[in-house]
Amino acid sequence: DELDMDILGFVVQGGLDGYLPGDVNLDGVINGSDATLALNCYTQLSAGVSQNKIPYYYLVKGYGDMNGDEIITGSDATVILNMYTELSAQ
Repeated sequence: DELDMDILGFVVQGGLDGYLPGDVNLDGVINGSDATLALNCYTQLSAGVSQNKIPYYYLVKGYGDMNGDEIITGSDATVILNMYTELSAQ
């Protein structure tokens, strides 16, 4: 679909090099929106929703898997939120 084409275009343009871990929505900053996307993804996966039906699943998996276990969990969302808190305090 259109989202897949956007993601593919981003990857082809070298988007995976120099990415910012935790910036799930790729807006250049880590904030609560990124943590929300990761948590929503985790919630839907936990409810049995297919990966293909979860909006932005591949972005969340690529940029929000903070511990590298290839699974999106609430822990990943917590790490992103903690990063946001630390960056906001600077």
